[in-house]
Parts: sequence; structure tokens; C-alpha cells
Amino acid sequence: MAIDKKDLCNTGAEALMLGCLLKDNSLLLDYYDKIYPHESYFSSPMALFFYKLLQDLFFVKKYENIDEIKINVYLEEDEIKKKLYKKYNGWTTLKRLKNNCDLKDKDIYFNTLQKYTILRELHEKNFPIEPILKVIDKITPEQIIESVEYQLNQIQMKIKGVEDSVLLGKNMVEVYDNWGKNPSIGISLPFPILDSFIRGMRKKKLHMCCMHSGRGKSRIMSRIITHTSIVNKVPLLILVNEQDVEEWNAMLLSSVINNIFYSKSNILINEAEIVTGRAHNDSKKNLLCIKASTWIEKNTNIYFVSLKKWDVKTLTRIIKKHKLKYGVEHFIVDTFKPMRLDKSMSGLATWEKFAESARLLKDLCNDLDVAGFITGQLTDESLFDKMLSSQSISGAKHIKHVLDVLLMARELNKAEYEDYYIDSDEYGRIDLSPSKTYYAMVIDKNRGGLDNLWICYEVDRGNNTWIELGLLKYNKIKK
Repeated sequence: MAIDKKDLCNTGAEALMLGCLLKDNSLLLDYYDKIYPHESYFSSPMALFFYKLLQDLFFVKKYENIDEIKINVYLEEDEIKKKLYKKYNGWTTLKRLKNNCDLKDKDIYFNTLQKYTILRELHEKNFPIEPILKVIDKITPEQIIESVEYQLNQIQMKIKGVEDSVLLGKNMVEVYDNWGKNPSIGISLPFPILDSFIRGMRKKKLHMCCMHSGRGKSRIMSRIITHTSIVNKVPLLILVNEQDVEEWNAMLLSSVINNIFYSKSNILINEAEIVTGRAHNDSKKNLLCIKASTWIEKNTNIYFVSLKKWDVKTLTRIIKKHKLKYGVEHFIVDTFKPMRLDKSMSGLATWEKFAESARLLKDLCNDLDVAGFITGQLTDESLFDKMLSSQSISGAKHIKHVLDVLLMARELNKAEYEDYYIDSDEYGRIDLSPSKTYYAMVIDKNRGGLDNLWICYEVDRGNNTWIELGLLKYNKIKK
């Protein structure tokens, strides 16, 4: 029986899906990596044109809440698109699609698009589709694939979710050559020793740094973003659920003044002086603060989001939006906590939710090809532990298995200063000074190189300075 091409299309579902994308533009993010490749999901030239138009407006022009005026402004730049827009009755058509759709049914529309996309490709590959056509409204996309699964090696399905194997070692010469041209190294951190071990902040990897409550998790992150996103101009997204934007601005300004500008100014300004206005009363400090503030305004590349909802969908949407719209490929979460999961996981224990939340975030790093750095809290019980381990993490030690890099840091007690010394490549042996504050950071897990190493930092939380000194070694011969 000859198949009519019209039988392989569902232009109604295509129109309703477009209506949903126009009604709620954030759905362009949610369905971006599902409607792939774009041409295959829309059989109608009109639907394909409108879909690509919405993509351009949202991702290229970065418009929010797309409306008739924004479309008209955009089309003034492109006469060819403008003619096609008029041909398809432009806003009159879009408005009708928007009014006819129901957002509650968006997944139904999308599943229909999937089914007809699979159907068209099966037909192109000469698969017998008549039996599928008879029950198309009663089956799922997955059931269609299962019905032809034994022949999947002969067809390249345009639907996400079908896993295939790759021949390991194939094109190895090319792979090796690429490592020479593009080394597997992430963006640098302001800590050369740590960088040399974990190979920077790498895409597709999830890094975690844990400290005790109130000991500087956010401050060390502000030191990192100063280096990555203001000095090195790498776009970075920071998602916070505790401190507000004013507190982060204060940490950022003090970090720039005391780490970046200090080499020339030789002036340290405590963060408390900045936020209480005392720096305004000192002419030199006031001038330095103005210079640093101006420099930050000119060079900042940091996207800040204060999270009101802490769930997988919200986090995914925000990270995906900043990757696709602003080219942000690195993000920080401060502080990482168990996320609100779907109902099927409501019975999980807290530690299970903590580990599952980390796994979902790790999957997101893989899927979007982005790098994640999250902060976590160590248990109060570990405050007096000399040796930190994954057992010290508040929430779940099981999170370690998900992470690519796990760092834990604690402030050294002055009573134990004589127990250690610092092994510095630059200065040799350094004894710990009673007048200074030191942090010991252990690399507990590292898929980028060596682990179980302790690095020592000289820290001043008030000035937000973190000076990497060398490896911390046990002092066998005490004074």
C-alpha cells in the first residue's frame, strides 16, 4: 500500500507545539536538546520557519517574552525572513497558534512530534510502517522504537534516548593529536599548586569544595571568580541560596582590592571597612575602592542568580539558559543542598537525596558540556578531626562517588602548628607562624591526577586573601 506523505505528518501537533513555545518562551530551553535535529520535527515549511524564528529571537537576540513588536524589529534586519513572515500571515498566525494551545498538554504535543518524526525516518529507510500507522495514536515513541529495535543498527534515529556503542580506540591517532592541540585542561584557578593536580576547572566535570559552617566557602569562591571571570574574562554563572547580591558584591570588591590591586597599591582594606562606609573617610582607601569598583564594572563577566526555588528543573533551566543565550560554560553553586526531586523519589532518605541531587547535577555537566563547582558543608562533629575524609561531609559521604574532584578544607588550630611544616617549591621549608591563620586543604578525590594531598593556605577572611604556600607535611622533628 502506498503511503501518502500527509499520513506521515501531524501539522496540528506542530502548530500547537509552536503555540506553547510562543506562550512560554522558557520552553525553548526545555526542549532545545530534544527537538533535534530541528528540521526533522517540523514537516511543515511554515512551522519550521516559525520555530527557527523563535530560536533566533530567544537565543541570538536574547529577547524575553517574544511579542509582535520584537518580531517586527528583528525582521527589519532581514528582508528574506520578512517576506516569508508576511507569506505565512505573520503575527495573525502566531497569535492563533498561541491561543489554541494548552500548556498543560505540551508533552502530549511533543510526543506526537516525536512519533511522526520517527515514522518519517522509518519510511525513508524502507521500514514497513503500515502496522504502526494503524495504532499511532495508542502507542508511545519508545514503543515504536522497540518494535524495530532489532534493526536499529541500520537506522540513525532522530530521537534522544537510543544508546549505541562506539569502538574504543578508533581514530586514536586523531584523538592523541587533538590532545596536543587542545590539552585536557580546564580554566585556571588562582591556585597554581591545586591547578597542577586537578587540571583546572574542566568541562563535563563536577568539582566540590567543603568547609565547616562560617569558615569561608563563599569567600574562596569569590576569590576564584575574581580570577576566572574578571581577570581572565571567562563568563561564569554563580547560583546562590544563602547570601544575597550585596554580600557577594562586598566579597568581590574586597577580593579585587586585596588580591589584584595590592601588588601596586600595597594597601589592604578589610571588607568591614568597605560595607560600613569607613573606607570613605580615608582618602587613599576611598580612591582605591573607586578605582577597583570602576575596574570591576568594566571587566565583570559574572552572571549572578539568587535561587528562590531549589529543584532540578529550575537549576537545569537556568544553567541551560546561560549556556545557550550567553555562552556561559562554567557555573558555581553556593551552597549545595539536596534538591526537590520528583514524586517518585519522595521516599528517599536525606543522604540519598543529597547524592541523587549531585548525580543529576553531574549529568547536567555532561549533557551541556559545562563545568560545575559546588560548595558543601562539613559536619560539626568533624570540627576537631585532624584528617578530613568523605565521612566529614554534611549530608552524605556517598556524594564522593559522583564527583570528579572533592576538596575539603579546615582551619588549623594554633595548638597544632608545631605538628606541621610547609614544603614550598619556591621557598623550601616554611614553619607555621603563630601570628597567622592557615587552612589545610585535602584533595580527597581527583579524577584529574593525584589525590590524598594536603595543600596549605595562609588566609585572612576579613581581607578575603587566600595565599597558596605549598604542601602541608607532618613535622617529625618538633621544636
